Amino acid sequence: FQAGKTGDEYKDVVIYEDEFYSCIKSHAKVSTNDPVTSIGNSEGLWKSAQRFEIIATNILLAAYALIKNLGVENLEIYQMNADGSYVYDDNGDKIPVLVAKDGVVTCYAGVFNNITSDGATFTNATVTGKITATSGSFGNLQIIDGAHVRMIGENNPYFDVIDLTHELIASLGFNTLSLGDGTYTAGFFSNTKSGQKTNTALELKASGATKNVALKLSGGNIAAFSLRTKAVKTSTSLTFADGDGVIVCNATSAITITLPPIEGNTMCDGYTVKIKNCGTAQVTVKAYSNYIALSSSTYSQTYPVAADCCAEFVLINDLTINSKSGNWVLTNLLTVS
Repeated sequence: FQAGKTGDEYKDVVIYEDEFYSCIKSHAKVSTNDPVTSIGNSEGLWKSAQRFEIIATNILLAAYALIKNLGVENLEIYQMNADGSYVYDDNGDKIPVLVAKDGVVTCYAGVFNNITSDGATFTNATVTGKITATSGSFGNLQIIDGAHVRMIGENNPYFDVIDLTHELIASLGFNTLSLGDGTYTAGFFSNTKSGQKTNTALELKASGATKNVALKLSGGNIAAFSLRTKAVKTSTSLTFADGDGVIVCNATSAITITLPPIEGNTMCDGYTVKIKNCGTAQVTVKAYSNYIALSSSTYSQTYPVAADCCAEFVLINDLTINSKSGNWVLTNLLTVS
């Protein structure tokens, strides 16, 4: 224990058997020098505190106070220097740390751990670690019922996710991309990472239902839309993984293009493949299994695409024509001169 004298860091005051004692001589803590025994043996280690039944005063000055139960109407705590003097602002006023007055507690500085609050308001707060919330708002960002997040604002609010390492941008909001001509985009996705085998900016998937729609347009049209193109000169088999939408054939001898199977894939109805014959030889399009529907009543396992012609095939699951099952439908045939 320390007595608070020169060289001591603390002034120790203890409660022993419901009485207060002040250390008056620094000493080691052992079981045989408790305050009662020490005072009884006149060892000079402890001094018992004076007891008063009641104290009434207008001003109480104390270097240190240990109060078991404190009840006050107003409480003011101010910043202190190391030498015990007050810290003042530029106007000469003492800088407060905590003020409790007129039913309002205002804290100007401090560290709070494990706070539980109902209806707290924070201004210019810096939060580190985890925030768990089922409702509330951060600026224009709102959390509703723990399952719905939305951003509402009148000054073009938008939300960005930017990965500088992988050069990825996902932006949602009215002002995500302005072309300078009065055109605005509500969503913008960019993937410009170099040195990769495949860059995908947006992938949509719908599966597991009777009818799966990955993208539905309720209005408007698709602008600047392009399909992935593959050029072939020899017989080849297409796969869904390739994602090819246009097959350009430039062969001088007959070749066969085999459409991908439906088995083991999750592609939905409407997957379209256009096959253009730009060569001088015939191109034969073949179903991997089953048949290709040519009309409402005819079907075939193969279909020829002559030179300067373009044929379009659309995937339709569980198609049955004349008791024959098929997955591909010939929807268009053009002759290009």
